Amino acid sequence: MSGAVTERLTRAEFRDRIGITLGALSIAVSEGRIVVSPDGLIEWPGEFDRYIRNTAVAPERFDALLAEHGGVISNPNVGHASDYNAQRARKTRTQADLHELELARKRGELIPVAEASRIFGDVTASLRERLSGLPNRLAMRLANERSADKVRDTLEREIRDILDSVADPLIAAKREVDL
Repeated sequence: MSGAVTERLTRAEFRDRIGITLGALSIAVSEGRIVVSPDGLIEWPGEFDRYIRNTAVAPERFDALLAEHGGVISNPNVGHASDYNAQRARKTRTQADLHELELARKRGELIPVAEASRIFGDVTASLRERLSGLPNRLAMRLANERSADKVRDTLEREIRDILDSVADPLIAAKREVDL
């Protein structure tokens, strides 16, 4: 931790400072979660950071430890001090986002990607089939039509009918998801 004052503590001082038992300290040392120097002292806050990163600490205890010792732990992935409160806020935001997504799914505002892909494939296939048949279906009817307005009206009506028929499966699919 750059800029942090380093202290060297005895086992008892370290244990008292973070509020663990001598047995818990001994286990943490034996598991490599705390490193004791050859002279028997423990570097503070470096080994506290190591202990926090490598120990399953109950969230309320973790909060208390961080509050007692400045609210900063070093991030092993970045290599510098990270603000615990910012990490906690990010976690809270992520949990809220996940909750919002779950609510949106329950309200029928979201569907699984596989379902959306299936529906989209069905709709585009239907649209392609219906539009491809349009020239053959209208050729005879419009071949002798002299009024451009009537041709335009017929084409608009046919296209609207095709689009409406394609929209029906989408509406039906949304109803299925809502159920």
